[in-house]
Amino acid sequence: MSNMYPRCLAPSFLRKVFVYGLVSILVFTNLFLIDSSAQNAAAEDQAIDSLVTTHFYKLNKSILEIPGGATFITKSLDGKSLFTLGILQADNFKTSQNAVYPLSQLYSENLQINSLKELDLRKFALSGSRILDFEFIGDNKFEFNAIVSLSRNHGGGFFLCRDMIVLGIKISTDPNVEHKIVRKIFETGCVPSNIQAPGVLWNVLEQSGGALGYRKVSSGQGAPNLELYVTIGDFKLLSQNRHLLNQKGINSGQVLGSIIKIKVSESKLNSSNIELPTLSASVISAYCARGIRNSQGLSFIQDNGKNLIAATSHGPRGGDTLMFFDCSKTIDYGWPNFSLGTSYSGKTTDLGNNVRDEGTVASTGIPNWTWAPSIGPSSIIQISGKGKFSKWWTNSKNKTQDLLVSGMAAKKLIRLRSYQGKVIGIEDIAIGERCRSLIEMTSGSLICGLDSNKILVLKYNSEWNSSNGGFSS
Repeated sequence: MSNMYPRCLAPSFLRKVFVYGLVSILVFTNLFLIDSSAQNAAAEDQAIDSLVTTHFYKLNKSILEIPGGATFITKSLDGKSLFTLGILQADNFKTSQNAVYPLSQLYSENLQINSLKELDLRKFALSGSRILDFEFIGDNKFEFNAIVSLSRNHGGGFFLCRDMIVLGIKISTDPNVEHKIVRKIFETGCVPSNIQAPGVLWNVLEQSGGALGYRKVSSGQGAPNLELYVTIGDFKLLSQNRHLLNQKGINSGQVLGSIIKIKVSESKLNSSNIELPTLSASVISAYCARGIRNSQGLSFIQDNGKNLIAATSHGPRGGDTLMFFDCSKTIDYGWPNFSLGTSYSGKTTDLGNNVRDEGTVASTGIPNWTWAPSIGPSSIIQISGKGKFSKWWTNSKNKTQDLLVSGMAAKKLIRLRSYQGKVIGIEDIAIGERCRSLIEMTSGSLICGLDSNKILVLKYNSEWNSSNGGFSS
């Protein structure tokens, strides 16, 4: 019988085509299913990432992009507005040669953005500057008083010296109106670069400190009614070069590694006269603390009826610290002679190796809490105990206070419970972002200004229900 198929359509060939086709379909289908599964898993991961779980609460997490960026964030005194400052080259925090910073206003209820005029600090930037902190001290409907701290380099290719200044500024909420620099409040004085190794290019941010805080106090007519608090880092000098500072008679060496209080009249901050205060008793009214390596967080807290100041500081390898004090006397925390961390050279300093010159300070102190390994602490706030977080955080019944610290290196928020000046509990809250500035809204939501120049928003989702052992809204 003759072959009824052409050679090219022989049954064996058709079987091969059929098998190959079936295999191809199965492979394609499998790949599609794998891809779909991967997409679904990614969507699930994204959903999981948008929910932050703490011991007592679940929080909705969202990230907002602000035109120009939002590394630093503060809020108006009435709590109705947020203001953000963007940092140029925020990916690596290099020195800004431009010193023109994007500024935005966000309305608290819906975070609607109002882009304002940029804050132009070129007049004060010198060879390069970097904003360290941004804080509001007064406001009205159209104009807000604020303070800003900058670390600056002076000179050309190899910087001649470095300092830190605090400026009083007026922020206009009219997008067409320029902001005003109304006053220089404080300047550390310039530290020559030859104190460090000759020819070393200084990093404008290295251990500069610069955290700001303020509180209003009652006073007589015309008397200072504002207390400003400024943290000043050691500029990476005190550990090896304190004796050089003293030998050369550099006044700025007196303030390096300290937390100071400055009394100033609010009326002077409202004036348009720019003055340059000198390092004198009339400017620095008190040294709250010395022996501070690099404090980037400062807040006022209530602890069992007492008004305290809480500050965080970067230690060496390990040894990041939290400190409570009231500024009634100077407390020396010992740096560089004392640290609970390990120096980067590998040498460990501890209480047994603590060396201090007798009689140089009013009293000595040990931090209230130390982190090892380091978390890279920045902002610190006290949970208000209002709104959605009042049940489990900051409990007025047992007089405990809850603090939140932003750990930049750890990419966490750390909740600490304090009682009578002692930390009695701690909880790590992973957020996956470097939070540099942290505030709590009147609604209880938490807002972080990130090093990525974005805003992280954490809102109440649900809380622990002890009756059913789960979370419920």
